Parts: sequence; structure tokens; C-alpha cells
Amino acid sequence: MDCLGQPNAQKYVIAANAWVPIGPTPSDLVEAASIEIGPAVLLPDGRCFCTGATGHTAIYQMPPISSQPGSWIAGPDFPPQPGHPTVGAKDAPACLLPSGNVLCVAGPVNGVGGDYLAPMYFFEFDPGTMAFILIADPPANPPLPPFVARLLPLPSGDVLFANGTSNLSVYEPRGGPDPTWRPTIIAVQDLSGTPVANLAVNGSFQVVGRQLNGLSQASSHGDDVQNATNYPLVRIRNNASLDVVYCRTQNHSSMGVATGSVVQTTQFAVPSGIGLGASTLEVVANGIASSPVAVKMV
Repeated sequence: MDCLGQPNAQKYVIAANAWVPIGPTPSDLVEAASIEIGPAVLLPDGRCFCTGATGHTAIYQMPPISSQPGSWIAGPDFPPQPGHPTVGAKDAPACLLPSGNVLCVAGPVNGVGGDYLAPMYFFEFDPGTMAFILIADPPANPPLPPFVARLLPLPSGDVLFANGTSNLSVYEPRGGPDPTWRPTIIAVQDLSGTPVANLAVNGSFQVVGRQLNGLSQASSHGDDVQNATNYPLVRIRNNASLDVVYCRTQNHSSMGVATGSVVQTTQFAVPSGIGLGASTLEVVANGIASSPVAVKMV
């Protein structure tokens, strides 16, 4: 969004190393008094859901050719709440859930630049029905404005919520992912590229697969915070104890999302203290796990 030239918008085309105008949003998402806007989240179907500090939302449809402008349609307004006729995402967070819905935090807006108003309201946006669902049982939360909120998708599929205090909460969403959204493991290899079934403690290995970075950066926050989770995690579950250990990953071959059939790799290190014996290995991106593959810890 062009916050100083709203409602116009632009996108960066990597191949051309250029910014391309993509036209105005159907309604203004930028609160003129504060020049604030809400987060934008890429959906699994390739559309981008953009929220506004004005209470409006919009959805951007990617074009078949990246240099083309694409198109916009209006999304639903945030539902008004008792005593607050206009609710919006004034510098607020949102994140993609494994189900494809978007968890959003919003609050009252009144068009005044210096006013960041409480309380917070929590919604799920359903792209299928194009509707907001108010979360009726929000976390225990002091009367704070949404800009202090943070949402972080966890590898379990839950979402960690923080509000700038010492209190943390976890949101447990309903519904799971479409199977086609899952990462796919092709092989587990040593660093020379040789397939292996036995993984040595303190050893380094790599996973070869597809869609290892997921379909979205998944998490966004107005114009202040960057906490995207489009990187592959590797977790190993011991068959006997059911203990789960996450391995440190590095040297991802790509940080691109929605990479389709492109083969990717990520390296991982097996930590000390992990249980030995028969286990399963999964790759997780944005809380969505691949099908497990059998490995043996030695």
C-alpha cells in the first residue's frame, strides 16, 4: 500500500527489479490522520488479504504474468462492536492459520492520528465465506490497543499471543490444512547428497523436498514488525518415548513461498540428548507438517 498516496498500491517484481503499480484498492485502507495501515497476509490460494486502519479490507488477485497489475476486490469491513461503530487494524497483527483462515487483531478507530484505542478484538477471517468471525472467548487481556499485540504462528499449528506485558496466551484454532498445502519430503541425505536412514547424534544432514517454506510468510503486523515464519523446521519424534525434538535448520535453498514442484533443500543438525532408536522425521512450515518419514537415531 502507498501510505502517502493512498489508495494506490504497488508491488515489487523481483525478476524485473522494479516496482509496478497495481491500481487503487477498492476502498481506502490507510487512516489519513495517522498514515497507519493494517497487515497483509498471503492466502494459500495465492490471493493477498489486506486489512486497513479504516476498518475496510481488500483482496488482491495475482495476475498470470508477474509484471501485470493484477486486480482488487473489496473484502468485508471489520464488524462494529458495542460502543465502537468503526473497528480496524490500526498497526495491528494478523497471521495465517493452518486451516487457511486469518487470525486478526483489531480495535476501535476514530480517524484521529494520535489515538490508538483499546480494547482489542479478535477475529478469524474465512476466505471461503468472505466473512469475519468474532472470537467470543478472547485471552485475558488488559485494556490495551492492538498495536502492542504480537501474533506468532507456532509449529504445532497454534498461535502465540503477546501484548507487551509478562502475560502470554496460546490460541488453538479449529480445522486443519488442505493436504496439498503440506511440505513433501523426497529424501533425507547426508551433506554429500547420499540418502541415509540412520541419523547420528550431533550429525548434520539435509532434507530434500517440495514446498518446504510453505505457501505464505504467514505473519504480518502493520508497518512495524516482521516475524514471518516461511522457513522449514525439522522435528524428530521418538517412536518409543513419543518425545519430540526440534533440530536447528540452516542453509535453506530458498526462502520463496508457494514454490510448487520446485525441489528445495534445508540442512539440519541433530542435537545431543535426543533419544536413540526408531523415530519419525517431519518438516514443518507455518504450523503445517509434512507426512512423516522413518529414521533411526544412532
